[in-house]
Formats: sequence, structure tokens, C-alpha cells
Amino acid sequence: MFHELEISYISPDQYLEYDLRLDLLERQCIREDIEERLHVVIYDDEIESDLTILELAGLLSRKLLSVSEL
Repeated sequence: MFHELEISYISPDQYLEYDLRLDLLERQCIREDIEERLHVVIYDDEIESDLTILELAGLLSRKLLSVSEL
């Protein structure tokens, strides 16, 4: 996913916008990609600019858990 945006060497404490320089459009693309690959629904306000990679992983984990409980 990040490789497609030509982002490498990501660490869990990096912020999506400040460290990885992902603007709103790029975050929306990531959201759509995640939804398509993992078959989950992520709302627009769930992937904010001040989200870290670790927080994004936690969000995805919670989404996947809720899907598997259905």
C-alpha cells in the first residue's frame, strides 16, 4: 500500500501527514485501497492527518475484528 505511494522505511511512530507527507487525497486513496483489500468500511474522519502508523494499524485491527465477529 505505502510502496505504491513510493513511501519506504516506515516506522510505527510516524505521522501520516507530518512525517509521510500524505495529504487528504492520498489518505483517501489509502482508505479506499484498505477497504477494497480488507473488505472493511473506514469512514472519512477515521484516517486523520495526525494519525500514526501504529494508530492506523490499531484501527485496521479493530475493523478486522468487528468483521470477523459477524
